[in-house]
Amino acid sequence: KGATYYDKESVWDFETAYDIALPCATQNEINEKQAAILVKNGVKVVAEGANMPCTLEAVAVFAKSAVIYCWWCCGFCIRDEPKC
Repeated sequence: KGATYYDKESVWDFETAYDIALPCATQNEINEKQAAILVKNGVKVVAEGANMPCTLEAVAVFAKSAVIYCWWCCGFCIRDEPKC
């Protein structure tokens, strides 16, 4: 009743508030444009749950922001202190 399917769109394309993003499905799931949307809408943490779901360009967007970015959820973050 409450779900809507959007053909050829990604959940990361929507202009909505995020606290935590957990890309887990496939490689290159979040690109640079989508990373910028996440940052603009206030995401605090992006923690990958797959093999490189964020493109390198997306990672660069996160690195330039206050986002805590954890690749493959192994404890490595690109912020000043590991927090994941």
